[in-house]
Amino acid sequence: MEKKGYWVFNAEVVKDAFDILEKGSSLRIAKKKAAIPNFEVKFAKKETDFIPLKKPIKVVVNKKGILMSPLEVQIPFKVWLGSNKDVEDAVHIYNLFKDNLDKKLMLETAKKLKVEKEMNKYGLG
Repeated sequence: MEKKGYWVFNAEVVKDAFDILEKGSSLRIAKKKAAIPNFEVKFAKKETDFIPLKKPIKVVVNKKGILMSPLEVQIPFKVWLGSNKDVEDAVHIYNLFKDNLDKKLMLETAKKLKVEKEMNKYGLG
C-alpha cells in the first residue's frame, strides 16, 4: 500500500492495514522504493507497550513532527526484546548518545522490564 510518498510493507490496501493492527500485529512503513530506514506502528495493548508512550519526544524532519519514545526507553526495551539485532541496536544507540542520556530514566525502564543484568552485561548504563 502506497500513500503520500510512503509504503506499508505488509498491507495492500488501507482496510488490510487496519485489520492487521486490530489483530495485534504491527505495520512496517518506509519511504517509497526503500525498505531501510523504516518504522513500526502498532496498537499498545500490554504494559510494556505503554512504557514508550509515557514520555514521548518530538522528532522534526522536513518541518513535520512525529512523537516517539525517548532513547532512554528504547535502549532497555530493545534489550528486553532480546534478539541479536535488537541488542546491537541498543548498544549502537547508547554509544551514539551516551553523553546526553537521562540515565535515571533508562535505569527505571530497565527495572520495569527486568533487564538490569542484561543492560550491565552489554555495558549500557
